[in-house]
Amino acid sequence: MTSGSQVEHFRDDSSGSRFNIGRLDEMTHTNTVDEAKLNQFIGQMLGDLGGASSIAMVRIGDALGFYKTLHTKGPMTCEQLAKTAKVNERYLREWLSHQAASNYLTYDPKSATFALPPEQAMVFANEESPVYMMGGFDLMAALLDNQPKVQAVQIGPGCGLGRPSRVHVLQSTRAGPVGCVGRPRRRST
Repeated sequence: MTSGSQVEHFRDDSSGSRFNIGRLDEMTHTNTVDEAKLNQFIGQMLGDLGGASSIAMVRIGDALGFYKTLHTKGPMTCEQLAKTAKVNERYLREWLSHQAASNYLTYDPKSATFALPPEQAMVFANEESPVYMMGGFDLMAALLDNQPKVQAVQIGPGCGLGRPSRVHVLQSTRAGPVGCVGRPRRRST
């Protein structure tokens, strides 16, 4: 590709739709872009964004007891789980659909039931499991919650000690280590 080229590049998705990824020469500082590498990187970023969006959904499932309920009671319809968990069925359906699409739950269209497979139960419902990962989802949320503190340190004013970081609050509510970023420290003058 030469500088000043007006060739537009497209990427096909699995449905055959084409997405315009723009005029690569206008977006880069170099004259050549390896489109295969770019597409691979875009795929990686989309996967990362999908994973990031799952953090809140997984934490909702944990906080409202959906995983543990499905683990102990077995496959349930949306209506059954909504009644058991005392939540709005419409919103629960959205959550269940996301979880099934993410392969965190399974869905049986014949019985219209959702289930937590035993492997996923070890990650989401069994706190004694060596691969129980709910604390990891809490840690990721804490890192996002602490982003303003990171920026405050970078800009210069630092962080006050009046309020503990969210990571410390989570450590006191979870069995086992969640991870520690330490308390914010005052800058020396």
